[in-house]
Amino acid sequence: MAEARSAVAEPRVHYIEEGRDAKKDFFRAFRKSLFRRFFRFRNQLWNGLWPASLWNLGAAVASLSVLLVGDWDVFKPITTRLWWTGDLLHIHTGIPFYLRVLLVSTSVGILSFIALLYIRRYLLRILLGYRGWMYEAPRTQSASTIVWALLVRLVSGYRPATFSYQKSLPRMPVPPLKTTLKELIKSLKPLYGENSEEIRKLKQQSKEFERGLGQKLQRILVLKSWWDDNWVTGWWDKYVYLANRSPLPINSNWYCLDQSYYKPPTKPLARAAVAVYLYLEWRQKILREQLAPIVIRNTIPLCMAQYGKVFSSTRVPKEDCDQFVHYDSTESRHLLVIREGVHYKLDIFDVNGSFLSPESFEKQFNWIVEDAERNKDNYTDYEKSVSALTGIERVEWAKIRQDYFSQGVNSESLEAVDKAVMVVGDKKEHYV
Repeated sequence: MAEARSAVAEPRVHYIEEGRDAKKDFFRAFRKSLFRRFFRFRNQLWNGLWPASLWNLGAAVASLSVLLVGDWDVFKPITTRLWWTGDLLHIHTGIPFYLRVLLVSTSVGILSFIALLYIRRYLLRILLGYRGWMYEAPRTQSASTIVWALLVRLVSGYRPATFSYQKSLPRMPVPPLKTTLKELIKSLKPLYGENSEEIRKLKQQSKEFERGLGQKLQRILVLKSWWDDNWVTGWWDKYVYLANRSPLPINSNWYCLDQSYYKPPTKPLARAAVAVYLYLEWRQKILREQLAPIVIRNTIPLCMAQYGKVFSSTRVPKEDCDQFVHYDSTESRHLLVIREGVHYKLDIFDVNGSFLSPESFEKQFNWIVEDAERNKDNYTDYEKSVSALTGIERVEWAKIRQDYFSQGVNSESLEAVDKAVMVVGDKKEHYV
């Protein structure tokens, strides 16, 4: 499709510099890569140790070392067991005393730290399974809820990162089979009638299902809940969201407004530039896990898993079931800007690897608006309506994508669309 080449072009917004130093570019990219790897390693280490921390390990090793060196009579039972553990770990008695103390205290400290880590993590998961707080107003909580909240704060670690709570959240419980069947029939009564023939048949079939195949399927579901954080998530995403073959507008897509009472700005491009810059700052906080997790009443954490999919994500149409794709920050480094039906690819980083400033974004948006105005008559309505394909039936869009966007420049253009951090649409029409 020739219109794809015109509508989704390589960025006309770029930097022209002469005399670029290749060595500086290499070291700049290398430094950027090191920073990215550092943040990822730090976050993995921090989340892997949370709710404990390395300070807990250091305190344990230091305390055990003091006990072994002091060798006080009152702590003899403890030090004896520590020396016995050292012998069990084959720490030779002929090495210098202080080195042996360090090896024994470090070994026992690490084992104790790991045990403490998992005890706190699973204890926090058990505590967060309590739901009594949902039915009590904040100022009229019962004594049991207050004690529970204190225990949660005591067991929780300090300074949690964005995804620190994920491994401590309670798993989605599996409701009893009898309850599931009862609620299913209850939900269908408004459709068929309280005492209709269909409801009577469903009640009979539910009894047969409960006595037969239902028991086996229930056991399989319980087993699945043991290794999945949420046993329903995969099925919900696939069958409720991705398997829907209807067009996305109205049926699936959602939108939000930045304020309740909108007043058109006098400088919309400046407003868009500031909004984009703030969104990108928020995205960077998510990537570096510097965004504080949402905690209700300073006690109950919420799942933050969806925050990792807000940006650089796309829904790829397939004939049977769509595919959700999320791109890494190393691949997704540009915006998709749409003006007059023409698509522009705009890099979000400058030559130094830093975000463009709001002023730079505004200049780039102004250039895009001017370029689109100059060239709008050079494209047909068909060429400027390629994005409308995303609003048709998913099966039809999947076939068109396979036939016309699977190779060549069309494939490269669509890849630039898919990998965009987000889409910025600039419309000049007025709606009542």
